[in-house]
Amino acid sequence: MKRIIAYISLILIMVSCGPDGDHFKITGKLKNMNQGEFFIYSPDGGMSKLDTIKVMRGEFVYETKLDRKATFVIVFPNFSEQAVFGEPGTAAEMEGDVSHLKEMTVKGNDDNKLMTAFRQKVMQMSDKEIKKEIKDFVDRNPESIVGIYLVNKYFIRAEEPDYKTALSLLDKMAKKQPENGYLTNLRSALEGLSYSDRLPSFSAISVKGDRVSNSTLNSELNVITLWATWNFESMAAQRIWKEKKRQYGSKLSLLSINVDPSRKQCKEQITRDSIGWSNVCDGMMWDSKIVKILGFSKLPGNIIADKNGKILKRNVETNAIDKELKDRLQKK
Repeated sequence: MKRIIAYISLILIMVSCGPDGDHFKITGKLKNMNQGEFFIYSPDGGMSKLDTIKVMRGEFVYETKLDRKATFVIVFPNFSEQAVFGEPGTAAEMEGDVSHLKEMTVKGNDDNKLMTAFRQKVMQMSDKEIKKEIKDFVDRNPESIVGIYLVNKYFIRAEEPDYKTALSLLDKMAKKQPENGYLTNLRSALEGLSYSDRLPSFSAISVKGDRVSNSTLNSELNVITLWATWNFESMAAQRIWKEKKRQYGSKLSLLSINVDPSRKQCKEQITRDSIGWSNVCDGMMWDSKIVKILGFSKLPGNIIADKNGKILKRNVETNAIDKELKDRLQKK
């Protein structure tokens, strides 16, 4: 009996102790979610692929190897997201009600404390007011990776992106975070954006070995999409584009860029989803030359151009794809 008690005590000690020096742990206590699962990924390379967190009795524990500061994004079943910021050898505690996700709190390192305080401050603010608060946040905390996440979410991934302001804010943070590769790549992508209204010249090899370029896009409407197997919404968008290609036929040309680290994984997904148009995946993720040339900086992303290469719109939201194509391709 003593041996059993000692064994149980040892297990409890092992579970309760923090991660070792090259791991990061997230623990959670969630109300109104007894059991289920949601996804987690890292936009800045803290982990290489999408993973799953399982909830049992309203609690979860997730641990991963980590060798530097990184951002982790938890995606709930309703597609709401929660950012958690990790450091090697540390742990974060997430607590809240899944029916009131805006009120979720994350304790742990300084970055998580900053993010929680920011979320609580802007909870009732308008989008315009939130953007002003982000500018102030970056001025006060240029060394924090929280600022990168906020700029990306509210200025770059926004329905109406503000690339100019985003770049100026990223420049401020780059001075304090010169070795942050993700920040460098994000800045490069924005700097590479052509603010003209024409598709830039590009050429690449598809996963099937065919050469694709801007000159091969000569339908009435041409769409270049950005997707990844680890990004839920971009996968959903690809399926919508597939439906639209079936609907509009030769009037619509599609070309997709995949930012997975694995060409094999990309090809397997293309086969599973029966994607018939050209896809490019060079395994370089956000460092991909074609991603930078086309100025992509968010997932899902897209560029819509006419047959002369004139850019008509960027980053149409997934729920607005149908209306956008109807407006441009419906018979007069």
